[in-house]
Amino acid sequence: MADTWKSVLGISEIRVHENLFDLGGTSLLLYRVCARLRNIRRDLRVVDLFRHTCIESLATFLAADSPQNTNYLKDGRSRAEQRRSIRARV
Repeated sequence: MADTWKSVLGISEIRVHENLFDLGGTSLLLYRVCARLRNIRRDLRVVDLFRHTCIESLATFLAADSPQNTNYLKDGRSRAEQRRSIRARV
């Protein structure tokens, strides 16, 4: 994970407690980090990186057996089902 962050940020050293934004990270770079880290956790979202901006926090999150909040999946599915039913009626 540290290698991914170093590569995306273009830096040679990083400590686990350093904030991504303090190291020169931007919201656009978070998308690159997220894409590279999806091989560790397929359901990783960019918002997760905004919530866990240091390696230690992100590693703890990724090591969890299940995501901390999967309600967004259920909410997204129910909204999609609602849209499909509306389209079917039209």
